[in-house]
Amino acid sequence: MAKNQRMWVYRPPKPPAPKVSTSTKVIVKQKADELVEKVLKPKNI
Repeated sequence: MAKNQRMWVYRPPKPPAPKVSTSTKVIVKQKADELVEKVLKPKNI
């Protein structure tokens, strides 16, 4: 039984991920901290 021959295929590099602004990061962090304090901690502790 012959082995399957694999061919080399050109795969272009991925485009860089878009940058997230610092103001957006701050807003997301505040909402995540609020979720942890109000929902997850009382439920699991």
